[in-house]
Amino acid sequence: MATADEQYTPAAAQQLVWHLGDALAAKLAPTCLTVGLSGGPDSTLLLYLCRELCHRHARFTLKAVHCIHGLDADDPLWLAHCRRLCSDLAVPLTVKRLNIVYKNRESPEDSSRQERYRALLAEVAGGCLCLGHQADDNCENFFLALKRGSGPQGLAGMALITRDARGIIARPLLTLSRAQVEALTLALKLPTVFDISNTYLKFERNFVRLQLLPLMQTRFPKIKAAVARSQELCALEHDLAMRFIEPQFHKRYDPARLCLDCSALDFNDEHLCLLLMRRFCQCVLVQPPELSRLRAALQLMQGTHGAVGCIALAAGWTLRRFMQALYLVPSLKLPVLNAEQRADGIELTLGQTLTLGDFSYRLLKAEDASTDGFYLSAPQLQLRFAPPGQLRLKPQGRAHQRELKKLYTEYAIPSWLRPALPLLCDDAEVVGLAAAFNCARAKGSGDKYTLTVDCGPLGRSLHFARAKREAGV
Repeated sequence: MATADEQYTPAAAQQLVWHLGDALAAKLAPTCLTVGLSGGPDSTLLLYLCRELCHRHARFTLKAVHCIHGLDADDPLWLAHCRRLCSDLAVPLTVKRLNIVYKNRESPEDSSRQERYRALLAEVAGGCLCLGHQADDNCENFFLALKRGSGPQGLAGMALITRDARGIIARPLLTLSRAQVEALTLALKLPTVFDISNTYLKFERNFVRLQLLPLMQTRFPKIKAAVARSQELCALEHDLAMRFIEPQFHKRYDPARLCLDCSALDFNDEHLCLLLMRRFCQCVLVQPPELSRLRAALQLMQGTHGAVGCIALAAGWTLRRFMQALYLVPSLKLPVLNAEQRADGIELTLGQTLTLGDFSYRLLKAEDASTDGFYLSAPQLQLRFAPPGQLRLKPQGRAHQRELKKLYTEYAIPSWLRPALPLLCDDAEVVGLAAAFNCARAKGSGDKYTLTVDCGPLGRSLHFARAKREAGV
């Protein structure tokens, strides 16, 4: 319950809500605001704030999303409350039922949070996700990040606007304390519900909120303000570090291949190398990897030219080395063939799409005669997977044959993609290697053909070029 210092008249509460809403609107382009609504004081005030923002700024639209975790007997009560609230405020509501699977070495809180974010972000569709985190949440985050061993970025906590791989996330209540939020909901007569799980000490955040912070405040009454200052300084220092690292990062980073060129790195400058790799990982990860994993990546790159290794990251991603570059590689399902397909290959006809694992293959007519392609005796070919590395081929424009295992390196094809790239055969003749090159035999008259190889997790077609690192992973 709010104290006397955190009480508002209805008029003062309304003015503060308008002020916070205007501050958010000034930082966003016209968009749809998607509010994550639990029904507690924070998300309830947030929903009201966003409703008022949309009334004052017609370029914004609004919807709410309520997630059913399926872990508490009170789920139906919270859902009913959210439906009444959204009906009263004339805000459309979407209900998502979560499927929370607890993972090894991951806390129940983390599993629930990740699934909740996944469900909410699926409803944003290019708009802005609005969350009801407030200043006390940010203070708690500081201690949770400290426990994880986070650096300045993690210790800095949450910002009003976050733009990352997930999209745009806004937290307009960050300047308010929990007591202020409760006082505002009272002044505005906004009904809320109480989640009993917020009292369970088995959850790390509740332990920090209910035991650690109250104990610290008995000795250090201004600890929350001190944490806020530390977070501001951490954010400042992280921002300056990123400004320094960005130009050097973009000189080495290929976004099409998710690849970091490490050939010119001074590995004696460990701090610079670790920051570059940390920035690299954040191209696909929201939370940067642990320092030990970054050091392992650094050791991997300092190994011999042929060093191999796989460093596991979050969400199925791995760090891999190929030649003098470091790659971010998603979890890939490679083609799985039966005995007959391995022996005889797989026939692909014109216009047909063949899907094997995460890869799709399609034979098409070349757009014009100048397009790089190959000729066939008939509008079909055979795909032969896992060819022997000793096989000798002669790409077009080459005077001599070369072993396939050496051509893989010449065309910068990483080892983890090679099983997905078949030979293209017309009867017994090899006319090329998928996504890489056509052979000297791929000459003739009539229609010219091309083969596309799409990789679902990468979201694009694969293409490799001689003497250039265009692997695409």
